[in-house]
Order: sequence, then structure tokens, then C-alpha cells
Amino acid sequence: MINNHIQLINQLIRFGLVGLLSTITHMGTLIILVEIFKFLPLVASTIGFILAVIISYILNYSFTFDATGKHAIIFPRYCTVCIVGLMLNTGIMYLTVEILGIWYVIGQVCTLLVVPVSNFTLNKLWAFKVPDTNVDRVVNSNDLDER
Repeated sequence: MINNHIQLINQLIRFGLVGLLSTITHMGTLIILVEIFKFLPLVASTIGFILAVIISYILNYSFTFDATGKHAIIFPRYCTVCIVGLMLNTGIMYLTVEILGIWYVIGQVCTLLVVPVSNFTLNKLWAFKVPDTNVDRVVNSNDLDER
């Protein structure tokens, strides 16, 4: 039981570190592309976001969750979690800023309280989870015929 808690705390810390590195990647790419290479900010931010998602996936796969599943299965799940996070972010910002009239910075702080927790939970319980191969198979009629 204690080992499970330690593992969870370890994963949360690693998830946070990966998130920090991803944020630095996103922002760094944005600034470098705009200031040095004269990209439009929207284009530069999009490129930074894509790089951050890729780096975040690789590090969460190997460093945070120590995943062993196939990338062809896990990466689309991971992208789905990212999209859910984006929708939550957008919804919370819309609610706090547009409907409730709260200052946008407070709205973004609200998203920071919800989205990372949601993303960690979905990634841990679904995106990076490998199906248990030790679960007994359901016997169907074809299995019985082979015996």
C-alpha cells in the first residue's frame, strides 16, 4: 500500500517535470521562431505546441509511466487526452471569462487547477495503461471445439 502511494507521488512529480519541460519547449520555440526567424506568432505557437506534445509523449511514455505498450495504440490515446485537456481549458476559460466576467488570468489559474489533474488521471488510467494479459479469457464456442 505504501509502495503504491510512493509510486503515485513519484509519477506525479515526473508528470510535473515533463509538463514543465513541455511548457519551456512550447514557449522557447514560440520566442525563437518569432524573434529570430520572424514567424507569425500563431504559426510559431502551433509549431511549439506540436513539439511540446511530441516531447511530452516520449517522456511520459518512458519516464513518467514506464509504458511498454505499442505506440500505435498509446499515441492516439495520448493525443485524445491532450484534446480533452484543450476542451476543458477552453470551457473553463469561456465560463470564467465570458460568462462570469472574471479576469482572464484568474480563469487560466482555474484551468491550471483542473486540466493537469484530469490529464494525469486519464493518462495513468487509460492512455498509457497496458491491458492485463493475465485476465482469464472468455471461453467461446470455437475454443470448446478445439479441445
